[in-house]
Amino acid sequence: TGTGTLTFTNHTAGQSGFIKLVNGSNYTISAAGTTKISSSDLTKISVTGTYILSYYDDGTNAYVVSSANLA
Repeated sequence: TGTGTLTFTNHTAGQSGFIKLVNGSNYTISAAGTTKISSSDLTKISVTGTYILSYYDDGTNAYVVSSANLA
C-alpha cells in the first residue's frame, strides 16, 4: 500500500487550473493543511483510477474538487 498528499505551494491569489491525477493502486490520498477538499472527494480519489482535479487558490488555501473516476 502507499499514500500521497495533495500539497500546493507558492500560493497565488486567483490562480486556478486542472490537475490530472492517476492513482495506480488504491493509494490513500490525504490533503495538506492549506489544501481544502471534501472528505468524500479524498475517499473517491483514494481508489485506483484517473481523476481531474480542479482548483482555485485564494492566496492562502487551494480549494479542490474532483471528477468521478474517468478510467
